[in-house]
Amino acid sequence: MSKFLATIVMLGAGVGGVSFAAEDSLPGDQLYPVKIYFTENVKSALSLDPESDANTEAAKIGKRLEEAGKLALKGRLSQNIADKLDAQFQKHLQKMSEIADKLEEQGKLEAANQIRSRLESILIAHEEILQEITENALTRPEIKEIVAKVKNQIQTQFADNEELRIRIEDKLRSKIGPAVQTAAEGKLSAAENKLDEVESFVEKKSDTLSPEAKMKIDAAITAARNAITDGKTKLNSEQYAEAFLLFQKSIALSQQAKIMAAIHSELAEQDLETDNNELEDNGGE
Repeated sequence: MSKFLATIVMLGAGVGGVSFAAEDSLPGDQLYPVKIYFTENVKSALSLDPESDANTEAAKIGKRLEEAGKLALKGRLSQNIADKLDAQFQKHLQKMSEIADKLEEQGKLEAANQIRSRLESILIAHEEILQEITENALTRPEIKEIVAKVKNQIQTQFADNEELRIRIEDKLRSKIGPAVQTAAEGKLSAAENKLDEVESFVEKKSDTLSPEAKMKIDAAITAARNAITDGKTKLNSEQYAEAFLLFQKSIALSQQAKIMAAIHSELAEQDLETDNNELEDNGGE
């Protein structure tokens, strides 16, 4: 689908409203096919460059893992649904990895590293959420078994991605010259802006976060802030490649904190909705 055609389609009468309504749908819901076969494909078609394509695929990976978590909490995560989500997950992951590999081959190491780092932050955050679901006493044993398999898959992909990220970082460390300095200085600004954005986001979600969730999110934010401080030290000592990597690490940690805050908040609201529905079913007792 061309970008022009995709834009025209999105502007079609009534389509935008249906697409918006499908955003929160889950596998098994009536609007879910609209979400994955229409809305997400249109977003992919509107990506302007390889980095945008990779970010779009990263968002899809996050969505599939988020859907698995929500279905598990609702008691609706069957092995059949988990297998279908995994197939989608693998498809998005392969496309994202192909883009990162191509950028690496072209010598665009900064962009390749950013993609690998973002994927890592997504996987870490969702593994944390799924671990909490398996430890939840209210999660049924059969659901815990399925969630454990999903979590193991995440761990495998994390290990593979980490190896590739480290390879890119080793190449980055060997780069010298004005371009590396400029990239590091630009990444510092991006890291500081991202941290400010995430701290503001977390503050808005604060009332819906449990003490345990807040502690984990705060730890990620603190680590992000420390990475910026360490990066500035490297920058001042003209170790530009090391500074760049530390600033990229800060961005990844900030993204991880934001993902955890968003998902914890949504799951808390879902739990509240479930409790209210159960109260209504019991006649308001």
